[in-house]
Amino acid sequence: MTLVARFVERITVTGRADSLVGVSASASDGSVGFAELAARPLLRPTDIMEAVPGVVMTQHSTGGHAPIILLRGYNLDHGTDFATFLDGVPLNLPSHAHAQGYTDTNFLIPELIGRIDFQKGPYGPAAVGDFGTAGAANFDVPDTLPQSFGALEGGPFGYYHGVFGGSATRGAGRWLYGGEASHYDGPSVVPDDFNRAKGLLQFSAGDATRGHRISLFSYGARWTATDGYPERALERGYIARFGTLDPTDGGHTQRHLIIARRQTSTDRTMTRLTGYAQYYDFGLFSNLTFWTRDARLGDQIAQLERRIYLGPAGEPQGCVDVARPAPST
Repeated sequence: MTLVARFVERITVTGRADSLVGVSASASDGSVGFAELAARPLLRPTDIMEAVPGVVMTQHSTGGHAPIILLRGYNLDHGTDFATFLDGVPLNLPSHAHAQGYTDTNFLIPELIGRIDFQKGPYGPAAVGDFGTAGAANFDVPDTLPQSFGALEGGPFGYYHGVFGGSATRGAGRWLYGGEASHYDGPSVVPDDFNRAKGLLQFSAGDATRGHRISLFSYGARWTATDGYPERALERGYIARFGTLDPTDGGHTQRHLIIARRQTSTDRTMTRLTGYAQYYDFGLFSNLTFWTRDARLGDQIAQLERRIYLGPAGEPQGCVDVARPAPST
């Protein structure tokens, strides 16, 4: 790839790239742009991943923990076989208390995602790591937004939701900011009492060939879970349709992530350096077998962990970047 120091004109293309012949390694590589992401209706923030063709997101309990990822009909659990990145930073958590490769994207604000680059299939796992057996995706946050936005919503079952975002240019620098908060009780006999808050603050300068930016993500959530139960418990009248066999199930989580990135280029090369640091806290109380092993105290288990980790990160090589200039002829 040959880069020129200056472009005579700037062209911005939004939406899905319909033809990536000569750019993608295969038909399973692609990119979804800001315009298409903004037009998608979302039931949950994690559903933004469904912009990747063939991906379906679902949840088996209250939405506080990571969703289940389905790709082309196959269950990838909480991300065990699907590598997920944010600006090149890996989001899969190895040796997690709940699931290997646990990937919680609830901390993202969908309105502030600029692009998703993806690949599917087993032919690029060496580039994206051991979690990329079935595929990979990289979320890219833009430097600015076309316009500021804000919304307040309310609905049945104690549903309240507010979100805002915007960007500003000050001198040579650009600021991107946003926040979201929500509460939901749900139809359950024991209210979900699902509270969530998240925010993003980002500063950037320069451009895609020579510049830098630093991003700060912050997220916290707490909930009571109404999990699955045997059908016979409902048929025999032990619980109501939206009841629970263990009202103490639930969890909490928080994440604080900082990403610093700098890119430089010459007329023939481009170098991007990324570093990140994160504090992560997670606690989940669940009871899937009820009183099978302990008829007196019950079978509830606690899955707890807290970790601080940091490191350098490279771009996920298997994810196509349609924004880069084509090779010179």
